[in-house]
Amino acid sequence: MKKIVLLLTLFALVLCLAACKDAPEPTASQPSETASDTGSEPDVTDETKPDAQSETESESETESESESESESESETETEPDLPVANEADFRPGVWWALGDEIDCYYEICADGTGAVIGQDIGTGVGLNYESVGDTVTFHKGAVDVSETAKVKAVSADELTLAFEDGHTETWRYQGNVTINGFTFYSNEELCEMAKAYLQLKEGYTVGSVAAAPVDNDPQTIAIQLYDNLGDHNSTATWYFVDRFTAKGKDISENPVDLNEAMN
Repeated sequence: MKKIVLLLTLFALVLCLAACKDAPEPTASQPSETASDTGSEPDVTDETKPDAQSETESESETESESESESESESETETEPDLPVANEADFRPGVWWALGDEIDCYYEICADGTGAVIGQDIGTGVGLNYESVGDTVTFHKGAVDVSETAKVKAVSADELTLAFEDGHTETWRYQGNVTINGFTFYSNEELCEMAKAYLQLKEGYTVGSVAAAPVDNDPQTIAIQLYDNLGDHNSTATWYFVDRFTAKGKDISENPVDLNEAMN
């Protein structure tokens, strides 16, 4: 009996050893790969995925609106028209100069020469000029009287000259002509023409005539025809005529053309 029990015990031990030998060895469990470990992007559903095209279009529209606003502003912002002296460039021709006790015509030639003629008696002197930047210097007459002025262009046809002695002249362009081809009537000429015109129209010869520009309209010359009676003047009439045409009106608003007396 003891032998049988011993044999069974041995047999059971053998079976146990065999079972232990066939069983696989346990391995360490590996964590599953995640998106961050593999480098792949996580899946995003259509509901959560941002609309890249929509963002691009929105940015494009914003940039387009900004550019449109910028263009609109640039179109509405106009640069001030500020002419400079060299735009007029002392163009060759005749300039009419007006100022405090100044009423004359400058002939400007391209070679730096010219002349200045007074309105009172229609005579003048030759000149040379030098223009550097916004400064011009005139050398007038045989005694070489020099005058220097700062020049500012009001427009292409109008200049302002501020002279060193303090007086200012306004120059108005009369055209690309020489002084010999420029038609104007001096005050002296207009007085003689007015006297002859009164004689022609009224048959009366006055003793005195005086002429001067109208204050608020220097192109118009006022001519007084009168007699000096010692203690007072007896005025026959007034004529108001254009200095360039000698045409205008009398004190009664009747039309006047002083050229008729010269024919």
